[in-house]
Amino acid sequence: LQEPVDRATQTVRRLVELVADARRLLRDNDDTPEALTALVDSLREELGELDGDLNEAAGDARLQRAIEASEGPPTADQLWQIDRAWNRIPAIIERVNEMITTRVPEMNRALNTAGIRTLPGETIPIPRRSGG
Repeated sequence: LQEPVDRATQTVRRLVELVADARRLLRDNDDTPEALTALVDSLREELGELDGDLNEAAGDARLQRAIEASEGPPTADQLWQIDRAWNRIPAIIERVNEMITTRVPEMNRALNTAGIRTLPGETIPIPRRSGG
């Protein structure tokens, strides 16, 4: 479970940044539709909850290290935590995938419809070699 949890954690962090960028764009736009602001705020809240749930479940998934470091068999509590991780993490990853495949693309379409575009950044000056 550790690898998919780590991937999900990285993905959620990336999506949080993406939604934060969208929110900044909306703040800078005087003609932002209220429904679009509500959509972005809703996504931000959902991602915050998802991040919290993922962090909590990640502790259970990373329990393997403690078990491997121990010379004895896993304790009943450790086995319970592993079972809890297996019961929780697949549903959390489904929520992450829903964000990737549906919710964030909906936000991007709504931004596009409102004529609000993300900026790729400023151009970088090309260095010129002196004397040549």
